[in-house]
Amino acid sequence: MSEGPPSPPPPSPPRKKARALHLQTHGSTSGPGLHPLPSPSNSPPPSISEPAQAESSTVTTTYSNSPPELPILPLQTLMSLPMLLTQYSQLPAALQTHVLLSLLKLSPLSVLRATDGFVTPALSRDFLSLLPTELSLQILQCLDLRSLLRCCRVCRNWRDLIDGEAPLWRSILKHYKLWFESPSRASLPPSMRLSAHLRPPANYLPTLRPPNPYKTLLRYRLRLQQALTQCPSQMTIPLLTQTVVTCLQISATRIVSASDDHTIHVHSPIDGALLQSLQGHSGGVWALQFVHNTLVSGSTDRTVRVWDLRTGTNTHVFAGHTSTVRCLQIVEKGDNGTWPRRRMIITGSRDNSLRLWYLPREGDAEYKSPGTGEGDTDRDEPQRNPYHVRLFAGHTSAVRALAARGKTLVSGSYDCTVRVWDMSTGECRFVLSGHAQKVYSVALDPIRERCASGSMDGTVRIWCLETGQCLHALTGHTSLVGLLSIRPNQLISAAADSTLRVWSPTSGDLLHTLTGHPAAITCFLHDEFRVLSGSEGSLKMWDADKGEWRRDLLTEVGGVWQVAGWGRRVVSASNRGDETYLDVFEWGGETDADGLLIDDDALYDDASEVSEDSDTADDEEAEHEASYEGEDDGQASRSVKAGQSPYPPAEHVRRVIRQQDEDEIMSQSYGDAEDELDVEEDIDIRHEPVRHLKAPAHISTRAMEPGSEHAADEARDMDPWELSTPTPAPRARSFLGFTGQSLRLPSASSSIAGSSRGSRGNRRWGDDTET
Repeated sequence: MSEGPPSPPPPSPPRKKARALHLQTHGSTSGPGLHPLPSPSNSPPPSISEPAQAESSTVTTTYSNSPPELPILPLQTLMSLPMLLTQYSQLPAALQTHVLLSLLKLSPLSVLRATDGFVTPALSRDFLSLLPTELSLQILQCLDLRSLLRCCRVCRNWRDLIDGEAPLWRSILKHYKLWFESPSRASLPPSMRLSAHLRPPANYLPTLRPPNPYKTLLRYRLRLQQALTQCPSQMTIPLLTQTVVTCLQISATRIVSASDDHTIHVHSPIDGALLQSLQGHSGGVWALQFVHNTLVSGSTDRTVRVWDLRTGTNTHVFAGHTSTVRCLQIVEKGDNGTWPRRRMIITGSRDNSLRLWYLPREGDAEYKSPGTGEGDTDRDEPQRNPYHVRLFAGHTSAVRALAARGKTLVSGSYDCTVRVWDMSTGECRFVLSGHAQKVYSVALDPIRERCASGSMDGTVRIWCLETGQCLHALTGHTSLVGLLSIRPNQLISAAADSTLRVWSPTSGDLLHTLTGHPAAITCFLHDEFRVLSGSEGSLKMWDADKGEWRRDLLTEVGGVWQVAGWGRRVVSASNRGDETYLDVFEWGGETDADGLLIDDDALYDDASEVSEDSDTADDEEAEHEASYEGEDDGQASRSVKAGQSPYPPAEHVRRVIRQQDEDEIMSQSYGDAEDELDVEEDIDIRHEPVRHLKAPAHISTRAMEPGSEHAADEARDMDPWELSTPTPAPRARSFLGFTGQSLRLPSASSSIAGSSRGSRGNRRWGDDTET
């Protein structure tokens, strides 16, 4: 057997990396050279170093900022690359996929990363931005809440599209039974309207744009509804007075209470500290309301006084009424330039008349009517008062209750009638007769153009404001109906027969009767999610939708005189023995560094940051204001120039960042809560007239002393039941705000998919012993 060259070993299966190295080793030596294809940007090509020994060939990948050193490829290989690309383009799609996947398997990680940077944007399609806006909105309306909130986090274009469509968020509110207002942005609280039409300063990032006000409203109502299922915390504040609390109102930063001892006290709802004691009235204070830093009060001394809550000073005193000022309301500015052009004050008195006044703006010069000092008796001064607008005369007995909105004023009187006035002209449009005894409460229903009245005859009547006809006479109460509240889905009446009744405001049908109080109901609060009622011995919370008792907030107390609410907080005034206390209840909420509830701060309507200068000086200036500017939209033409924010820069950032990226949190919390959202109550976001409580006879002993200036007023029109029945508190405004868990701003990369398109374009309860 002849010897010959040894036979080669059997070929091993092809190895991809070995073939790549074989291709590279055809050159003599490695060195700098031209790469046949340009390197993808953002992904530097690897430099290949050949091992010293060919037997153990390996590939080492390194990254460098300098041009990589690549092997010099043979000319034949370089010239074959265009042909390879041509042949690849002629392959069927399935075979192209196979070849491409094979190449990717041969590629190092850096090449794969660069490839992904090209492939992902190429496959992305921002269909919402490419479609017409109308079609995009139709698609979005088919999404559930969780999906919609997650869409807001895809990119800036999607967020702007979704947030900018108010009807979309209104439809979601209606779907969850949380929409209670007319379809007007003016129905929102001022700070929400600010976020709708005032832009942040130009040097702020676009990501700091305020959220859609209706989304804010949805977030607030969902979270408040959930919080009210829990037990509230309680803080008790002792008052300096031992007399009955006649008026009570709460906001984010103040609790204002008034009593028959002539004083007004301002406390902090955060820690209960006494902030101010306002003294100036010479008689008991029986009517009160404040907006931001301006407080208006009416007293048995027959004057109307305006206070600056920042300094605690009495800046204006209006004289004109010749008897106790028993009820008042601050009338907000009209929507879209309608009457009134600025805030007004409407007051009702036991002198059978009502008077309309301009509300002084912050910074106006002080004015005190002549004849308002001690010993002065001149009350014929209103014609010289620049703030006095007109007198409404017609009632033949004391005006006990009023309700106003826009140009419409409704007043109830002891002459057993209800009158409907046009405040812009002073004309009495209708005299509504039908009650057999004194009228003690009235309420407006602007959605249906109706009003309701409650009387000492035990009936509630619903009237048409367009025709003056009585639509329904609701019977069932067996005693005086001193409290009324109307929501779009409910009319609630509270009476001295110790019951509350829930009616349909449309048909007048009785829906529920709430029983459990042992005595006459002296105060009650009705907002979008809760009904609270106070009587001798207890303060109760009800579910008006189901007609069920929820819980007792106070027990083993004397009389509960007043109750008011704002957002997550409710405050009540009651007596225990000879002492009077305020009790503040808070339904869970996150607080900021200042102790303010973050949820309520989103709709912050009480801070001095929101100026009252928005009241226009004349009609021409009002026409120049933003079309959506309504009840004190904060900084207006005199204090906010175009492009400016009404808040300091740091405060603006704090407010906006707090809310802007909560969509994912809300989607996780409420994405599956649809079956639980059955709330159909209204949330009255306008400033409600203050309700005043009736005091027992012993309260006004000071005013009833012989020789007292007000003795005649105090003794007149006293009914026997008034000597023992107290009066209720004002229905609380429900202003909204949302929890603030600050989330990260969207990164710049989050807007890649959408970068192809730019932005699209008073209840009064009982009677007062003081009058």
